[in-house]
Amino acid sequence: MPFRRHERCEADADSESAKSGSLPDSPSRRIVAGLGNPGEEYAGTRHNIGFMIINRVARMLGASFVRHGKIARIAEADLSGVRTFLVKPRTFMNRSGHAVGQLAERLDVDVENILVVLDDFYLPVGKLRFRARGSDGGHNGLASVIRTLGTGDIPRLRCGIGTDKEEGDAADFVLASFHPDEAGAVEEMIDRAAEGVRLWLEKGDLELCMNRYNQSSAEKKQQSDGSDPAAPRD
Repeated sequence: MPFRRHERCEADADSESAKSGSLPDSPSRRIVAGLGNPGEEYAGTRHNIGFMIINRVARMLGASFVRHGKIARIAEADLSGVRTFLVKPRTFMNRSGHAVGQLAERLDVDVENILVVLDDFYLPVGKLRFRARGSDGGHNGLASVIRTLGTGDIPRLRCGIGTDKEEGDAADFVLASFHPDEAGAVEEMIDRAAEGVRLWLEKGDLELCMNRYNQSSAEKKQQSDGSDPAAPRD
């Protein structure tokens, strides 16, 4: 079912908030959903980079995750007047949309105020790519979110986890841990991604995030020297 903007009257919204005690008073709300698989066996795997980044953001904001029923763990914070919900779905990757859609509906958050953080098999380790819209790019978790919300116009942050150069099974590759020699690049990516997410939360300006984080220093230098960088993916 396509995601629809809410048109409740203010009195109804106030009444529901008073009854449930779960809707915040802040007029501005944003959701950041880090995609991954729940369970210790998946912690630290390439496919769970979304969880790692959302954990870092929570630490930056001094927020703690609590269980929200069976569908997600959520950390809440106020940042520059924005009520922020950091979400880690507990529905497993292929049903990520179930959690994101339910929470967006419950919290009355429109699509443009949802940022999805996910791994990208086609980007090198450490590469970040903010995008305002696009296809799922073959990512089952993002496909689930797009299917549930009924639109591809969902802001997303793709985070490079590298490609299996030996052309083995892609599922085995994304469910494996990073190599020790990738640790430095992964840690730097998590830091930069968390900073980018915070910037988006504070400013709500995805173009600013794209300009600041989609190119590394080396790529910016190459572009300033007149080279033509590779065309971006969705």
